[in-house]
Parts: sequence; C-alpha cells; structure tokens
Amino acid sequence: EATTLTTWHPITAEDAASGVIPIGRALQGRTVSVRDEDLRPVEVGKAGELLIGGPAVAYGYWNAPDLTEASFVIDPHAPSNRLYRSGDFCQELPDGRIVYLGRQDEQVKIRGFRVELSGVAF
Repeated sequence: EATTLTTWHPITAEDAASGVIPIGRALQGRTVSVRDEDLRPVEVGKAGELLIGGPAVAYGYWNAPDLTEASFVIDPHAPSNRLYRSGDFCQELPDGRIVYLGRQDEQVKIRGFRVELSGVAF
C-alpha cells in the first residue's frame, strides 16, 4: 500500500517516561493526515483514521478493484492526490506528531505477513 517508511520520530527520554511513543511526522515527499469516516480532517487530539499520500503510495491492489476502490481514495480536499486508508486509528498532537491508537479491524502482522485474526482457526 505504502512504503514502510512513511513517518519518523526520534524517541526521546520524555517519550519513554510518558509511555507514549509517537509514530511522528511524515517523511519528506509523503503526507499523513488523520481523517473521519467522510475523509474530513479531525481536530487535533481527536481520533481518526490515518491516511497516507504521496509518491510512496501504490496505485491499488492487483486484480482486486473493489478492495482498491475502498482503500485507495481521492482526497476530496486535493482531487489530484490519491490517499491510502491505512485502517489505523491515530490522533494528531498539538505539535503535529501522530500517535498510533490501534486498528479498525483485527489485523495483525506476523513476520511481515498480514493476518486477519477472524480467519485463523483454533
């Protein structure tokens, strides 16, 4: 969907002491924003979905047009931009850093592979 390097944050002693390690800010040439379900930016400090933009975003999923349409959207505020809906809940701090809050679904990564926990038989 997007390169693994989208945001960055140098971890400080204050971060470690607070127990909250931000995922940071967008790397050069990339955009990140926290949006609501209608793709409107949420207020600073409010939770929303992380959307990723820029040249590091893929064009879609191979042979999966429905999934592509749901996950790769046109930015209503800049129609020439394509955004990837990450499925990650985040919030923006007053200083512009982003904090990861969790997933919208039950997806986890195991050794680099995405796994939907609902699809695992026990």
